[in-house]
Amino acid sequence: MSTTSENKFAVGRQAQLPLGRAFTISMNSLKIRFWRSMVTAGGIFLGIAFLATVLTQWLMQWPVPPKVDAGFVRLDGQIVGPGDYDVYKPVPVDAGRQAGIPQEVIDKVKLPDGATFSLTEIIQGQLQKKRAERNLTRVQEEWKHLSKFEKNLPIYVDILAGKDIKTTDATKAGVPKALVAKAVVIGETLDGTDALKKLRDLKKVDAICLATALNKDITPAQAQQAGMPNDLVAAVMAVPAPEPEEATADQDAEASTGPPPPKPGTFRGSTIVKVLDENPDFWTEFRYINKLRKMLPVYADIAEEKDIRVEDAVTLGLPRKTAEQMAARFPTFKGADLIDLFREKTDGIEPIYLATALDQDIRIRDAERAGVPTAIAKKLAGSGKAFKGSSLNDAIKDHPRWTKIWKARLKRNAIFDKAPQAAIDKLAKEYAISLTEAFAAGKNPDAKTANLGNVMIVNENGRKLGLDLKKEPNLANTTPLESGDYVFIPDINSFYRMWWLVGMSLLVCMVGITNSMLMAVTERFKEIGTMKCLGALDSFVVLLLVLESSLLGICASALGWVLGFISMVLIAGFTKGWDMVATMNPWLVLGSFGVCVAAGMALTLIATILPAMQAARMPAAMALRAEI
Repeated sequence: MSTTSENKFAVGRQAQLPLGRAFTISMNSLKIRFWRSMVTAGGIFLGIAFLATVLTQWLMQWPVPPKVDAGFVRLDGQIVGPGDYDVYKPVPVDAGRQAGIPQEVIDKVKLPDGATFSLTEIIQGQLQKKRAERNLTRVQEEWKHLSKFEKNLPIYVDILAGKDIKTTDATKAGVPKALVAKAVVIGETLDGTDALKKLRDLKKVDAICLATALNKDITPAQAQQAGMPNDLVAAVMAVPAPEPEEATADQDAEASTGPPPPKPGTFRGSTIVKVLDENPDFWTEFRYINKLRKMLPVYADIAEEKDIRVEDAVTLGLPRKTAEQMAARFPTFKGADLIDLFREKTDGIEPIYLATALDQDIRIRDAERAGVPTAIAKKLAGSGKAFKGSSLNDAIKDHPRWTKIWKARLKRNAIFDKAPQAAIDKLAKEYAISLTEAFAAGKNPDAKTANLGNVMIVNENGRKLGLDLKKEPNLANTTPLESGDYVFIPDINSFYRMWWLVGMSLLVCMVGITNSMLMAVTERFKEIGTMKCLGALDSFVVLLLVLESSLLGICASALGWVLGFISMVLIAGFTKGWDMVATMNPWLVLGSFGVCVAAGMALTLIATILPAMQAARMPAAMALRAEI
């Protein structure tokens, strides 16, 4: 072998460095030019991060199955008439009998034509029956806890309202006897009806006062005979009769809202009280009128079934001793008097009752400790953390009504349990509508915006079906729907916009990477010339630069995918719910990672190959003379 051939062999042997050596040189180059490398990696990082967000959004395109009533299918998205529609066609009566549906059930759900019936109504009836059973059990369980407040809580609500309270009722409700005794001293009263009965026995009630107490009509002749002057009678007759109150929506139509108005030509004692109050300086010379001024308001209170004070009973003519004895047998007091005592001393009273009487907020935790069901406490509190005792009292009054409602619904829908489940399942398969029939019911998809190439059907039972009706339109006729299906037709414009943004972002990313790599190669001309003087071949220089860009592409792409994926998952989870995040397929997530890393490497290789080949082809002498 000649000397020349040996030198050539040595140079070739020197150029053919192992791949590991080229990798080490590339890593050292990245470390030396760290910040320049970060600029290049930043472009890749941001471009791939955007691609990852779009791919993650595409992975979450499957809708979360909503709650659709049994027997219905829901159409949503780009369809003219979105909404819920019957998933079953009308079933012939004969077919229902042959399947095993009892005649009484068929008669219950017959359609107007008389020849078919609704399978959906049978399924809904069974569902309503189960729902009524659950709610009735819940309401009855809640009533076990609420019933212990039924008797006592209204007493404290009346105390808050300042009403007359019987001492026996107060002590039974848990108010200490010492406080009750103080309240009775403050305002001692007796039953007005009992007082009237006693006065009538003593024959101390004249005709006008008795008519006032009993809400009876008084004629002008009766008033004049009792001793009322003519001008007072005329003034009373001039007052227009009050209009009768109409029953409200919350009251029964037959319920009376008050005494009927007086007959024409008559008046009531309450009108006399009104006239005398408005004219305090008139008719003062008449002894009988002065007597009426004192006594008639008390009789008006008796007519309204109010309790009267002992002093007022004495004014009516009841002996004081008798009045005091009656007050002792039927003692009452004003709720407002007891509230003042509550503020001074609260020992021996349950906190929930005390808070009700003082109109204080009852916290949910305190209500739970007192025995109020958690669901009731949270419902009364609404969006807050506390509620009023009066609200709890209203809920207790309303609870028996809900018991009756759920019992009635349970009884009304019990007939549907007679339909065998096997018969219902058989008819459901035979008479389920197809996707084409569902589209017809919803007035068909929007011709301009509907993406029929990606129709999605999901169900709470785990059913998940994607249809490309552009390629296979016949699938709409051959795909039967199921009870509870949710059919979603996406917007095709959003699909185009998404991939247009991806393409533009990757193009901008590639231009930035190309510029960065071109600058990186240009500033290394002298280094490349030195390597070529030492025997490096063009292929080795290209390999070196490609390895360097590949390392940048892999690392930046992986980090960009992590950023894009995590940010999109967090945004979707907090805005649309974590159920949507759960619809992603784990294998497709890994696939998106591979796509992003492959796209990042492809972009860097495409952007690097031209500057690398240009630098590798430069003669060594020219590369050494290059000035940047």
